[in-house]
Amino acid sequence: MHGDADTLVLPNQTEILHKALIENGVDSKRYIVPGAGHSDEYWFQPEVTELIIDFLNEKNKKIFKVRQGVPNKSEVILLALVER
Repeated sequence: MHGDADTLVLPNQTEILHKALIENGVDSKRYIVPGAGHSDEYWFQPEVTELIIDFLNEKNKKIFKVRQGVPNKSEVILLALVER
């Protein structure tokens, strides 16, 4: 996710990253948000945080399925955040 009004990290940086991920077989989605800057109030709307949490939940399920082990401390913290 990247705001098209971001002046700190230009939106083309996520385009470069997105293309590199796709080229290397990594599932990647790129969202450009009209009018959003870098870490401004837009990013704290319920719709945006829900999209981020859904993304993290999906990725965590895949990670834990592959690991099939006991989560480490960082994973437990992340799970607690995304499952609330």
